[in-house]
Amino acid sequence: MGILNTRNLRKAKALLEKNRHKVGDVVEKAGGTLDKVSKGKTSSVTAKASDAAQKYSQGASPKYSTEFDVDHETRQTMNAQDSAEAKIRQSQATETAANAVKGAADALTNLMNKATETAEKGKAQDRTKQQ
Repeated sequence: MGILNTRNLRKAKALLEKNRHKVGDVVEKAGGTLDKVSKGKTSSVTAKASDAAQKYSQGASPKYSTEFDVDHETRQTMNAQDSAEAKIRQSQATETAANAVKGAADALTNLMNKATETAEKGKAQDRTKQQ
């Protein structure tokens, strides 16, 4: 499962739509920085990206849009898949945490056993010295 799942794409799209007016300026600044770092080698690419971002900021829809309508049943299926994936991730995290706690408990038990063994050896040596 990668970083680009349906839920993340929806969140990214919503964030872009919410901040549409800022996209052009941000891309232009990033392009300027990239041009400085590359000493102008990327200026044609950054200029195209900046133009597209400015058009997007002004409300024009991009040429490469892949949006399509999704019916209610498909949307529910997608939400159910996201929910199932979240439950799987949660159970995996819970299992990992349980294993970590078990490992820590085992390590502490071993430490206590060694400490007890060392203490008993010390007591036995003290008894032999006293005799």
